[in-house]
Amino acid sequence: MTHPRLFLDSADRARSTDLFSTGVFYGLTTNPTILDRDGCSVRDLASVYAWAHDAGAQEICFQAWGPNTSTLLSNAKQILRIDPNIIVKLPATRDGFAAARILKEHGTTVLITAVYRAFQVAVAEAIGVRYVAPYFGRINDGGRDASQEIAAMQKISERGHSHTQVLAASLRTVDDVAGLCALGVPALTLNLNLAEEILSAPESVAAALEFERVIDASLER
Repeated sequence: MTHPRLFLDSADRARSTDLFSTGVFYGLTTNPTILDRDGCSVRDLASVYAWAHDAGAQEICFQAWGPNTSTLLSNAKQILRIDPNIIVKLPATRDGFAAARILKEHGTTVLITAVYRAFQVAVAEAIGVRYVAPYFGRINDGGRDASQEIAAMQKISERGHSHTQVLAASLRTVDDVAGLCALGVPALTLNLNLAEEILSAPESVAAALEFERVIDASLER
């Protein structure tokens, strides 16, 4: 059985480095919105890559930007100059898919992001990209059942032992994490608050404190 790969959705160096030190988290994902939220921009990608790599991230995913295929490709090349092993994220649009095909043909590892519909996984699979990132929370916000939609995506990715895997994003609760793992989704990316929450269930923390209390009391006798 393959273990789930947990990514951090972040450009916050201090908090991310602390979480990577637990050994639980596999990689790092960002996009322009995350960079802006954490006080960075695309000009800081080389710096983000350096500290994430040093912190132990095994896969680092940066999003290319631009309104058309040629601009997406140009900016993807800028990203790849940092390190050719970076996974390039591209949107699930006509231009994004076209750029993904070209990058894939040149040996680049690609993640198709902003995925909302199961049929988009079939398109990504036809290109042979590494990951597709459906937006769990936003699918629910749109009035559809995100668990059902992602279950269909997972079924498509498993058909014929495809190399395209689901990397679920826009998760909001620990129940989202558990439910997607139960569906067999192999990879998930979590915001930092959610990442910290899955490491600190209140009941487990209380139990551990009680263990320590009993030990301390026994040593004082």
